[in-house]
Amino acid sequence: MDLKQLAKRKLEEFHRWCRVSNLFHEPTESFDNWLIPSLEFDPEDYKDRRHDWQREAPEEVNEIIKAVNAIARPRQRAILIMSYISPEKIRSAEQAQQLGIKSSTYYLAKNKALEEFANCYRDGAIKDDKYTQ
Repeated sequence: MDLKQLAKRKLEEFHRWCRVSNLFHEPTESFDNWLIPSLEFDPEDYKDRRHDWQREAPEEVNEIIKAVNAIARPRQRAILIMSYISPEKIRSAEQAQQLGIKSSTYYLAKNKALEEFANCYRDGAIKDDKYTQ
């Protein structure tokens, strides 16, 4: 699996982690300059969960948010937020139109954004994912 596929897989897990941790942004919330605020949680609320992955869910949500926010270019952050983080499904053509760019430019920017996310997520830990072996 290449780096972009791993990044895409990790971003696609975002809403599952939100459900497990019961943490969500409001659907109508807009993000200033395409930066997402971290979600507040108390680790004590999760310590009695049965499985480790349930206890780790809120931290994972915020690690994904942190990696998206660490991407330097607002356009790339916007693409990832509209594609993976936003609760509304926004098609690629609509995203390109909202950003005022051509489809070809959109796909180049999305590929670059996925690579940037992979480098930022837990300081590049995604590269060490068991699926890359």
